[in-house]
This record gives sequence, C-alpha cells and structure tokens, in this order.
Amino acid sequence: MSEPPRVVLMDTEDLRAFEGDTRNQVPGFQVAWKTDSWLQKAIGLLLRAFNPSYLTNFITTFYPKVYFPSKLDYERSPSSSFIVLAHERVHLLDTQASPVWFRVSYLLPQLFFIPFVVAGIVTAFFSWWAACILFFVGLLCLGPWPSPWRTHWEKRGYAMTLAVSYWATGSLPVGLGKSVTSHFTGWDYYRMSWSDRDMQLWLMETAQSVRDGTLVKDHVYADVLAFMRRRGLVKI
Repeated sequence: MSEPPRVVLMDTEDLRAFEGDTRNQVPGFQVAWKTDSWLQKAIGLLLRAFNPSYLTNFITTFYPKVYFPSKLDYERSPSSSFIVLAHERVHLLDTQASPVWFRVSYLLPQLFFIPFVVAGIVTAFFSWWAACILFFVGLLCLGPWPSPWRTHWEKRGYAMTLAVSYWATGSLPVGLGKSVTSHFTGWDYYRMSWSDRDMQLWLMETAQSVRDGTLVKDHVYADVLAFMRRRGLVKI
C-alpha cells in the first residue's frame, strides 16, 4: 500500500503573492466579489434557469477582474482559491493575447442570435415571413449547442487545474477527471461539449502532458510552476 500524496497547503501569503505575480503579467488585474457586483447579480439572474449556483459556486473572469462568490469564500481556503485563480489566470492571459476573438468565440454559437435578430428587424420592413424565419433561426442559436471554442478555452483552463493539483501533491486527485468532465458536458457551461468520449481522451492526454512535462512548454503553465517552486509549493 502506497502512502497518500503529501499535499502542499497554500496559505494567505502565497495567495497574495500569486495575486501580485498575476498583476505583473495582467495590468489592472483584480480579485473581486460577486456579492458586490450588480452586473454579476444580473448575469446570475439570467443564468438561473440552467446554472442556479452561478453566484455562489462559480468563479468568473471578466478581464482584467476575476470574480469569486465572496471575500469570505476566497480567504477561507487559500489552497482551493490558489488553484482556481491559476485556472482563471489562463483565461486572463488568453484574453490578453486575443482580446476580441476570445470574447467572441467563447460565446459562439449562441452569439449568432444577435445578427439573425438584427437581420430580422431590418427584413421586417420588407417581408414579415422572411423576418419570422430569421427570428426563428436566431432563437434556435440560443439552444445548448456544442461550442468548440468555449470548449477549447476551458480545456486550457482545466489543464492548469490538473497541473497545479499534480504539482502540489505529486498525483492527480481521484475523481477530479470525472468532475472536470461533468463541467464540460453538463449545464454549468451550457453543455459546451456533448461527447464524454472526447473528454475522456482529452483528460488522458492532458494528464500525460502534465506528468511528462510537455505542458510546461507553454509559458502560461511554466510561469505558474516557476512561481510555485519559488514559494516551495511543489512536491514533484
């Protein structure tokens, strides 16, 4: 019987240091609270039908801010907050690298609703039948269709989640893969992937890249590993 992995517990000082490290890469970066944001509360209301815990259980990045449910939740578990913030840091850097495309592609295909509705409004002056068809197609776009680009961006974020967990413990926690898969195929991200098989394959490939070091060829991950090493937070 093998010994359980030694878990590196991050403390509040590590968390503050990581905030500063992130701020050096993302000017204007700030950790914010959904409890203090009317915008986040409005979004939570809109998403309540399929994600009722948006305000209480989910962390959201609106560049350059990362919104946690509350300051109490954030500070209560520095280790968990560190891992989540590392995940969100990937989104911050991806937004920084592709500010327009990241935002647009993340909302596809549901974002196609807007041009169809605009076209329907314009067409209504000439043909109600054509306008109705455009409105109908626009409404269809709002369905929970697979979102290849949202899946792509979240895979990058969850690769960081897997990596930090591995670097801090020396192993990948049992059940983490199943939890990650449920996020991709469930309603949390509006069913952005419909394939459990594809997700399982991606998880195996990502886990291997974490273990063999291939993942850190991307500086987004390498910089976090370097930070953790400087703070003595690595157990591999």
